[in-house]
Amino acid sequence: MNWMAWSLILLLLFFLILLCTKVTIVFDIYHDGDHDHYRIKFKTFFGLLKYSIDIPFVKVDKQKAQIIMKENKRKGKKTNFEQKKMKKITIQDIFDSLHNFKEIARHVVGLQKIIQRFFKHVNICSLEWHTYVGGGDAAKTGVVTGVAWSIKGLVLQLLTRYMKVKNHPHISITPDFQQPTSKITFNCMIYFRLGYAILTGLRFVKYWIGGKPVLRKTTSPLFIKNKNNDQSA
Repeated sequence: MNWMAWSLILLLLFFLILLCTKVTIVFDIYHDGDHDHYRIKFKTFFGLLKYSIDIPFVKVDKQKAQIIMKENKRKGKKTNFEQKKMKKITIQDIFDSLHNFKEIARHVVGLQKIIQRFFKHVNICSLEWHTYVGGGDAAKTGVVTGVAWSIKGLVLQLLTRYMKVKNHPHISITPDFQQPTSKITFNCMIYFRLGYAILTGLRFVKYWIGGKPVLRKTTSPLFIKNKNNDQSA
């Protein structure tokens, strides 16, 4: 009986640690004209588990109306990223992803409330968002700067409404009246307890109705991947 009691105590202790474990996500975005670099880092279990997604190449093909991107991944303490294939995201992929999201939302009763309840437990540790814009002359630059401030104000309003902002965000917009400029640096760190993510998943299952959703195949990383459209780098 003693070993069974100790086993139950250890199992309960492990479950409590699992629920209280932090999941940290860092978003790092850089845009400068035609040069883009996106990186997302995941860390949990006191830094023992790490996972990174690096997108060093993004190109918009206007003729074929598609986005070409290269995605690299790194697990654990590896220093080098695993080289992945080039991916193409078309307009149809975006429409298919939106359809898949709507299809899933249709099967979950009160999906918006479930997501909002989860966001209340998401903490924003740091947020830095700096933008350099220019329209070539004073009039265009003034308009672009005003639009940029409006967008940032709206985003901040949504973040402070649905999430917990721990520290004051560092945000700036620097106008360039001499030449057309488009440069963005964005860095944001958030964390939440793993227990709230598990609870949200259980709510998805609890309020799921209507059987299996009908999802469309897409090359987009959202919901379903179709490897037939991948091309080698």
